[in-house]
Amino acid sequence: MIQFLNGKIGEIVDYENDEEWSAEKIIKEVDKRITYLLEKNVLPEEKIIIIHGNNIQFFADLLALWSLNACVVCVDPTVGAREFKTIARFCDSRIALYNGKVSKKLSSLVGSLIEFVDLKEIAKEYNRGSKIPLNKIDLDRPALILFTSGTTGNPKGVVHSLRTLIAKWEILKKHVPLGYLEISLCLLPTHFGHGLICNCLYPLLNGKKLIILPRFNLKSIMELGRIIDRYKVTYMSSVPAVWKSVSNLSDCPRGKTLQLVTCGSAPLGARLWRDIQRWTSTYRVWNTYGITEVGSWVGGLQQDIVRPVSGLIGCGWGADFMITKEGADSIEEIVAEKSLPVGREGHIWINTAAVMLGYYKREDLTCSVMRGKWFYTGDIGYVRKDGLLVLTGRVRNEINFAGLKISPEDIDLVIEEHEAVKESCVFGMNDKITGEIVAVAVVFKDYINKPTIHEMKNWVSNYVSDYKVPRIWYELRNIPKTSRGKYNRKKVAKYCKELGN
Repeated sequence: MIQFLNGKIGEIVDYENDEEWSAEKIIKEVDKRITYLLEKNVLPEEKIIIIHGNNIQFFADLLALWSLNACVVCVDPTVGAREFKTIARFCDSRIALYNGKVSKKLSSLVGSLIEFVDLKEIAKEYNRGSKIPLNKIDLDRPALILFTSGTTGNPKGVVHSLRTLIAKWEILKKHVPLGYLEISLCLLPTHFGHGLICNCLYPLLNGKKLIILPRFNLKSIMELGRIIDRYKVTYMSSVPAVWKSVSNLSDCPRGKTLQLVTCGSAPLGARLWRDIQRWTSTYRVWNTYGITEVGSWVGGLQQDIVRPVSGLIGCGWGADFMITKEGADSIEEIVAEKSLPVGREGHIWINTAAVMLGYYKREDLTCSVMRGKWFYTGDIGYVRKDGLLVLTGRVRNEINFAGLKISPEDIDLVIEEHEAVKESCVFGMNDKITGEIVAVAVVFKDYINKPTIHEMKNWVSNYVSDYKVPRIWYELRNIPKTSRGKYNRKKVAKYCKELGN
């Protein structure tokens, strides 16, 4: 039995591999993995990497590790070799769990840096689970690390304990009724807070059925309406970028089984919001606000009939919001009296029981965003007279690609290591489908004997995840800088866009 579940677990359907596990099957598979991991002497708080996702095996691996008080490090399966080495060394990990095969990018690391293990194959050898008594689950140990950025330079890993995660799931019961989530569908990445913590584990660990799809898979998006009808899906969550594709590529579901749809991780405009309502045949479409550091969802609407308003979030879900004039850099102590009046735009802070333990091995970063119980989001917004939160912008440099956050400084470090590059400035550009795409201004040392952009893209892809490779490249003689000699990425983006026109 998985100790911390109290017998509550649902079913999983792996759409891509056409496989379905009952609650009993999940528990048996988890127990087999526990047996092997005990033989490998996996210790409490040991950082074990899972480098696969969006499949049925992922959840068995995750639950087995948690049953041993180990800490799971979820990594993007398309990660580059450099990123992976940085994470593995930073976490002192000796084991990485994969499913089926190690990606071509990482094949050179097999047998050297870390031990790669496929628990799916190993579990076949164990007909019975372990009879060794397990240690009691310590809810306050680090249980999950999700890297939000900085995986090629200085890693930024958000650490959650089972206590903070359980707090999140208990909070959600009061705001996202489980009655709507009888059959939940997820096509978001499982190394992503929104997809893993809220869309998958919240319903699954409360006895509901989970349909797991490949992440951002074009084929699945084209077939989404039919998939919803086939499984009689009652709930799904996604991001604006996915919905922009769905409305153009997939026929609407005909069964009208959807009872609730949530959309988060990026700003949702009123027009797209209405398109989602039409496509899903339900007015119960909630725009959610969530950040990995606070366990994802911390606010949203709870109305049966929603009238879309661009940027409208709603009320706090087990969270208090505070709007301040200054950001974290200017405030030494946050107190309620510093909150701006209703309707005044400012910096958003959150107070919730599900806040992270901190950034792994980065006390400097943790201290930069925490003031007592308040977490600084880096987002801009205001609270209306009716108490509902509205998002209007952000102050962070991060690029938001379909809900996945990318540190531009991170990609600069990679590109500038190429022998032909003098300097680079990575920035985000608006995109109708993904929200933002990665672009870069680059200065080559020699403009006669320089690599092609195609060669540069291939070179960068060896070091970073696929979605981080810049899609648009601007070759400049000089990159505009501020009077202090620094990049203003927004101004560089504007300059490059004007050149393109």
